[in-house]
Amino acid sequence: MKRIVLARLLCGTAAVALSAAAAPKRIAPLAPGAAYTSNAPSADGVPFPLIAIAETIRTTSGDATYTVLDEKAPAPTPTPAPSPTPARGGDGKRAEPAPAPAPAPRPAPTPPPRPAPRPTPEPADDPSDFDVSFRPAPAPTPAPTPRPEPSRRPTPRPQPQPQPSGDELDDVRAEFNDWRKSAGDEFEATRLAWQNEFDTTRLRWDKEATAYESRISTYQRTLSLVARTKSKARLQSNGTPSGSDAGSATARGWTPGRLKNAVLVAGAFDVPVRDQGQRGTCAAFSGVHALELLAAQNQVSVDLSEQRFYANSRPECARQSCSDGGTWAGTGYEISAKSKGYDQALEASCPYVASPVVGNDTQIPLAATCGRGVAKVTGVRGVRTYGELLATLEGNRPVVLGTKLSENFFKAKSGLVTLADALKAPKASGMHAAGHAYLAIGYMKLPASMQRSEGGSCIVVANSWSEGWGRGGYACVTEQWLAKHWMTYEDGTPIEFVTPEGIELER
Repeated sequence: MKRIVLARLLCGTAAVALSAAAAPKRIAPLAPGAAYTSNAPSADGVPFPLIAIAETIRTTSGDATYTVLDEKAPAPTPTPAPSPTPARGGDGKRAEPAPAPAPAPRPAPTPPPRPAPRPTPEPADDPSDFDVSFRPAPAPTPAPTPRPEPSRRPTPRPQPQPQPSGDELDDVRAEFNDWRKSAGDEFEATRLAWQNEFDTTRLRWDKEATAYESRISTYQRTLSLVARTKSKARLQSNGTPSGSDAGSATARGWTPGRLKNAVLVAGAFDVPVRDQGQRGTCAAFSGVHALELLAAQNQVSVDLSEQRFYANSRPECARQSCSDGGTWAGTGYEISAKSKGYDQALEASCPYVASPVVGNDTQIPLAATCGRGVAKVTGVRGVRTYGELLATLEGNRPVVLGTKLSENFFKAKSGLVTLADALKAPKASGMHAAGHAYLAIGYMKLPASMQRSEGGSCIVVANSWSEGWGRGGYACVTEQWLAKHWMTYEDGTPIEFVTPEGIELER
């Protein structure tokens, strides 16, 4: 982690109230595999940005079968009464009730002539009463002189259950068909409601994208890398960290609803995407986003101050103004973890200022209310390889990434950032060697047709350039794109990505 402390990234606000009064004091990532209910807009459990990204992957790969919705998941099973539970057919669907076949008539016995029936009935459990056709008839014997016996009530023989009549079966079948039609109509209405909401959301994204495109040059100007080491070491691109190119076979992240081909950090889309504006504060935005996401996993709504986080992570600018900018989320986490008190403030107490102040990057002195700390970080963990990145996401931990950018990253309207598109840009090589930080919140497995050129998966990320970037502020960067743009130190050592261990909130 020493290298991370020595490097700073300079890169390209809405308000949510805090309910910390009743919040637990220490908040850790939700246990992998634990149940979680998201509040983000979704269709059948699949968040809207993920649906949009999947559409792009399907188009890009040419694999018409690619989806993130498991359509084979079992649907609710009908239980029409009073018929017995029907069996499941070969296609997995529940079959309609069918009339039970009537028992075949037994052949009539042809015994020799018998004497007149005795007045006393045969015992009910005599086997000859149930299968007389397969037993020889006994020879007639003279009847003994009857003795008076106490009269006893004959034991009734079991009667076969009456089979439902044709009218009854028609009623059952009609009831089942009515249920099926009602369920189908209800599902269709739900599906149309999802589709309408999704279409409305996409229109909003497109409107935001138009506004974002007019600001791209602003975000590009904020990109620059300033190394803060005694040797003036410079971070450079083309890191090739080792690791698995696909998720583990025991992925235990958040897989809501009927989701497949993807693993998400719990609460991945429950924290709103924000806009850092004209300042190089991407590391602060991604760092704070991760903390708010951990709180959301624990049903705590908190809006922390990026203004305070950024200033905290640059202690050298606390007493005198700095003209240059940039920082790294790992630095802010480490400083917070070592703080004796709460050093993270609420956005309401220390609001973010999107416009820069010339010669005063951290905009000191901060407002007096910025000193009202309510939270601190409990620790930070480094992520060194792609395999570790996937495993960390499977553990419900968001990860702050720091990479150089390519031209197609700025224009990720489709929601997918690929190495193939990056290499097509005429100025892709070295054009944007500056660093940018954003937050990894999950990953998606790529179709086989893309794996040779782009790797086994892509990382779902949340940016801080408003909802106009990507699809609603989210995109998926492929494994090979990330390997190409993973930043390294001058000696070729890849920088560590970082994830917070947890957050402690004031009661």
